[in-house]
Amino acid sequence: MAQEQQIPLFEMKALDRVRLLLPYGEVERPFFWFSRGKDGSIYAGVRKKKFTEGRIITKAKPDNSIRIDYNEGETLSSTEGTLSSKVSVHASGIVHTETKPGFLLNLPPLRGLETAKLISVVGIEHPRNFEPVKSIRRRDVVTGYPVAEDMPLWMRIYAAPTGTLFLGKPAPEVVHQMTLVFACSGLDTGAPNLSLQIDLCHGARGPWPPYSFMALVA
Repeated sequence: MAQEQQIPLFEMKALDRVRLLLPYGEVERPFFWFSRGKDGSIYAGVRKKKFTEGRIITKAKPDNSIRIDYNEGETLSSTEGTLSSKVSVHASGIVHTETKPGFLLNLPPLRGLETAKLISVVGIEHPRNFEPVKSIRRRDVVTGYPVAEDMPLWMRIYAAPTGTLFLGKPAPEVVHQMTLVFACSGLDTGAPNLSLQIDLCHGARGPWPPYSFMALVA
């Protein structure tokens, strides 16, 4: 069972770039980043400098579950030889990536959101694959999350009206969960005033995924 925790609230501004850091091997390693546009859009990605291969797939599950087959999907490419993990979730609900072939998805708009909405589930490869930081930046968040060698780390990312938390009951197999909330200022007039809630979890025993992934939830 996951233990109860006090939930930290972080303040960020539009266009700030926030990095999440994991402790591993006695060093801090940035593994994920996100930012907010002035129009309320969300930009995020796995924090790796160079991707040389990747896949993309769209699939629907009647039971709303998320199951990832690492060999499925269309191979991605880049004219520059490396890939970008950046995913853009616009306030209109349009989602796209910077890879080729281009990926376009229509989600419900962020504008007018009245309750918490699960935006993405993120699977993280083993932290040894992420380069240590050379210095801690002003907008870095040192999570202190306890890495378990036999239990892969994954995340849930929610958007919710500021002042609202979605404290969902952890899945039965979750033995540790950490929730972080990020409120955003400096948004344009009329932009959706949303906070991001990030749940970091582990519990299910098994191998770490061969690569990180972001599963977008329609």
